[in-house]
Amino acid sequence: MPAAAPDLDRTVFDAANALTVAGVRTDLLRRRLDDLAGDVAAIDAELAGIRGALDRVRNDLRVIVEACEQPIGNRGTAAGSG
Repeated sequence: MPAAAPDLDRTVFDAANALTVAGVRTDLLRRRLDDLAGDVAAIDAELAGIRGALDRVRNDLRVIVEACEQPIGNRGTAAGSG
């Protein structure tokens, strides 16, 4: 069985290299995920501001719609009198 030893050595060496490469790739992916998590938090904070602005616009539009639904004489201006 002495002929099997070089094959076994090569197999162990290849497996060790594969584990090293997998470890490096895992670390890179972990760093990328951490970066993305930071990006997601920043995007979420930015979106919160945008949501707030959209809520204010929606509320302003509701006020405008309600004002337009009132009869002309009740709008607070007497543009027709004169």
